[in-house]
Amino acid sequence: MRLYGLLLLSLSFWMSHSVFKIPLKMFAGKFNASVQLDLRPLRKIESAVESGLSLASDPAGIVNFLDMINNLKGDSGRGYYMQMVIGTLGQTLNILVDTGSSNFAVAAAAHPFIIHYYNRYQTYLFIYFIILFENKYLKFCFSFHRMNFVFFFSQPDPSVEPFFNSVVRQTSIPDVFSLQMCGAGVSASTTADPAGGSLIMGGVEPTLYRGSVWYTPVLEEWYYQVEVLKLEVGAQNLNLDCKEYNSDKAIVDSGTTLLRLPGNVFSAVVEAIMQTSLIKDFSAGFFDGTKLACWMRGESPWRLFPKISIYLRAMNTSQSFRLTILPQLYVQPVTNIDGTLDCFRFGISPSANGLVIGATVMEGFYVIFDRTQKRVGFAVSACVGRWIAGPFLAEGVASDCTSGVSLREPVMWVIVYGLMGICALVLILLLILLILPCRRYRDGEITDESSLVRHRIK
Repeated sequence: MRLYGLLLLSLSFWMSHSVFKIPLKMFAGKFNASVQLDLRPLRKIESAVESGLSLASDPAGIVNFLDMINNLKGDSGRGYYMQMVIGTLGQTLNILVDTGSSNFAVAAAAHPFIIHYYNRYQTYLFIYFIILFENKYLKFCFSFHRMNFVFFFSQPDPSVEPFFNSVVRQTSIPDVFSLQMCGAGVSASTTADPAGGSLIMGGVEPTLYRGSVWYTPVLEEWYYQVEVLKLEVGAQNLNLDCKEYNSDKAIVDSGTTLLRLPGNVFSAVVEAIMQTSLIKDFSAGFFDGTKLACWMRGESPWRLFPKISIYLRAMNTSQSFRLTILPQLYVQPVTNIDGTLDCFRFGISPSANGLVIGATVMEGFYVIFDRTQKRVGFAVSACVGRWIAGPFLAEGVASDCTSGVSLREPVMWVIVYGLMGICALVLILLLILLILPCRRYRDGEITDESSLVRHRIK
């Protein structure tokens, strides 16, 4: 009976709802709505709170994305995060905004590197919920207050609904979000308040960018995968096959700190920088990330480095547009020594898993993730002036720069699950052989041993 009682109690917790609250800062400026944004879906959904979603600025369920301006803190070195209140007895945590992951992971145990973590003993229900913008798999971990059992569920089910999908469904906001990161030039070691930024869920805010928005198509939805056509260092074209840039993929990922390039591309970029930079005999340790470069305090090193340009395919596939990355973005201040030296790191690194347009690049732009039309947009950010130019004819570039690259992750998942299925089948067969009793076949003949035993008994 005690077991049945525990099962009923766990079922009651399963049926209850956990509350997620997103504190939003009110925007005091003037609203200038984009004429391209459909505001009709922004209507009240009475069941929003009952479904477990609550926006702190609007608990009734009406979402105004203008309230989300300046709701981010951070920089490219530490990542950009927002505050969320999680649990039925709310605990406020800083949540990293990561467009390269489907996971909404919460630190739930003490660690020397973690200041605040989710304490399950202060909340009736703890959920380790994998939710962010994409959908790959689901993993629940339920830990009930004053009870010593934990449920683990893991299922690669496409029917599982990620967090932003839940926000769209429950609030009927457009299936669009946009990011502005304003930490360019901020030292990661500063003790002052971190730089700000904005995560706009449900639309685009025109006051956060200047000029036109340039869109590139999302090739595959497992990441925000885009197509890079070429790279330039200064005015020098790297002249690599465009498939080199997209091997094995090129993605836009706010959770990655640096601009990450495939090995061959990284080597070509470093060589071009060393050729065009005003610094001679520069230490190779600066480029491979093992050393910092320091200058006298107040002396700017950015004038010594060239700008880098990334060309992305436009929505018109015969055209492209150019993102210009100034040295202020990829030569990043890290720390100072004795108040006399400012030290910098190289904001580009090699990658074995494809090209990643990380926070180093995104800090220069207002980035729009239009999931409805499967495209990613770039505009010049209002907090830092950078350059976008186009259109350019995509002449001399293959019509498809992504064909022939290595196996995609979904194929690898199929292989992994196939091998797991084979292992499970072998294990089941072994268990069956261990459980079944051994059978001896008797032919009725008297053996020598049994005959001797019979004679002794007589």
